[in-house]
Amino acid sequence: VLVKARDLIHKGHILYTHPLAGSVKPNETPYKSLIVSIEPHGMEPEHESMIGNAIAVHDKLCKIDWTDNEQALRENLCASFLFIALVTAALTVLAFVCLDALRVFLRVPADVWGDMRAYLFVIFMGIPAVFLYNYFASFLRAIGNSVVPLAFLAVSAVLNIALDLWFVLGLNRGVAGAAEATVIAQYLSGIGIAAYTLMRFPQGRSVWKVRLLRRERVREIVSFSTLTCVQQSVMNLGILMVQGLVNSFGSVVMAAFAAAVKI
Repeated sequence: VLVKARDLIHKGHILYTHPLAGSVKPNETPYKSLIVSIEPHGMEPEHESMIGNAIAVHDKLCKIDWTDNEQALRENLCASFLFIALVTAALTVLAFVCLDALRVFLRVPADVWGDMRAYLFVIFMGIPAVFLYNYFASFLRAIGNSVVPLAFLAVSAVLNIALDLWFVLGLNRGVAGAAEATVIAQYLSGIGIAAYTLMRFPQGRSVWKVRLLRRERVREIVSFSTLTCVQQSVMNLGILMVQGLVNSFGSVVMAAFAAAVKI
């Protein structure tokens, strides 16, 4: 697609969309289309530069032929899994350590902090489950299987709704019950998709083989992911800052804002 677009641009066609994905959630936009003009209007140097840089990025990220280099694939799976698992563990510990500090940072009113703290305490326990699901779902999508991740996500969503009703209405667990329902559903999808992947694809079993860990693989993964992590962090920090401003107006405004966002 990129090469075809480059050829058209060299013939004078206008590039209307950027060749690289610009979504702040690239995992939710797995397909990328390019739009160029039907008729040539003269070559634009800026468009030529865009498509050239896009091809360079593609070549950098796809420089290894995994079908001919299974050892490299196993090493990358091991490096990425262990590195992200370490980051997940650190973030989980940090979340619990900074739990009470969130009240100050987000300017949470005293009348809702009790319920909020109970909810967050349980939700933070689900961070490892989110890691498991996202990691193995990304692995399956990378090899062309997007159906299984969707199936596990659908089952998890349905289970979450059912458990919400049972825990909140049936067991009177309140806010904590809603969080518990969410975490249970997350672990079901995370452990389930991990088990499926490890049983279905032998290469996936390399994730816990520490002997395959290579420093250069970790360095390569970090270099590819750093900018995306920064982008996601800045976006979410901005969301938290906006939420903190809303919280400063009191619990009524918080509820109205949350309802409006959901709608």
